[in-house]
Amino acid sequence: MSLNSRIMLVPHHPALLVDSRNSQECGIQEALRETGAAYRAEGVQVVVMVSAGWNEQGPFQVDTGARMISLQEFAGQDVDFRYACSGWRELADALHDNGLASGVPVEGVHRGMDHAASVPLSYMFPDADRRVVLLSVSPRCQEDYHLWGAVVRETCQGVGADCAILVGGSLTWDDAAIASGKDNKNGADLDRRLLTRLESAEWSGQMSIEDAALEKGSAHADLLHLRFLEGILGAPGVGRVLSYHRHPGVGSAVVEFDLPR
Repeated sequence: MSLNSRIMLVPHHPALLVDSRNSQECGIQEALRETGAAYRAEGVQVVVMVSAGWNEQGPFQVDTGARMISLQEFAGQDVDFRYACSGWRELADALHDNGLASGVPVEGVHRGMDHAASVPLSYMFPDADRRVVLLSVSPRCQEDYHLWGAVVRETCQGVGADCAILVGGSLTWDDAAIASGKDNKNGADLDRRLLTRLESAEWSGQMSIEDAALEKGSAHADLLHLRFLEGILGAPGVGRVLSYHRHPGVGSAVVEFDLPR
């Protein structure tokens, strides 16, 4: 039993599901399916999922629920965004306890699954037959993310089941552009800069990108999910971009990293 050698940044825009329904897929969906198929072939039994959609002030949070059920975020939509699967209380408790023992501010809660987890999982594990443990992001310093990321990595390495880590989130997210359907050029420019840095390991914290560009381009979740990714890796790693697409207001990418051994 081991931690899978890859960690993935996976996108979560609900428009991906809408595009699938309308037979207008963009390449992201197939990249997610292929990655999920590879994980299944490698025997992955458990997924630890960081959700950029779960952004809480204060301590990091771990969902300790025995059953992961989607939050009702898109009531009335004609596409089903729901995803339900088993959680794993034993691993969630181990993450919580090991975090506290290492000085990480972390608490266990039962929240439910948002679309930053349910959208990519619906493509990667469509049968919902893997156990999932959800982790939040939090507006904390990079040192906290390195400490918590190391706990997550080491706990998953000793969990007693084949485990994979996914980081759910986008590059950019502009609510106004999503609502209007008119894209923000600054967002597309920021996507390109972020992908260049992810591919070259020249990234840390806010990617060495000036605050004004991050704000104008609407960096998703203040890039807190990428801080978490860096913390789990232990240092910025070289990413392999498997697919990229831009919907109005949202930059989505599937990016693969090798975990250090």
